[in-house]
Amino acid sequence: MRFKYDVETWTKEKSFDKVLFPESIDVAELVGSSESQMYDLSAVLVHSGATVESGHYLAYVLHPE
Repeated sequence: MRFKYDVETWTKEKSFDKVLFPESIDVAELVGSSESQMYDLSAVLVHSGATVESGHYLAYVLHPE
């Protein structure tokens, strides 16, 4: 999650932590399947802005070719 809620101040804050994702993931265990279910990362959504209330969202999408 790119935003977090501060329970002491009752405010939302932007998280500037780096988030890493693998290029491929097997979701079999997550969906309770005994068969491999591989997915490849094809897009990333990025928020650009200093606060929760302002900024822009950018989508980086892998071209299929």
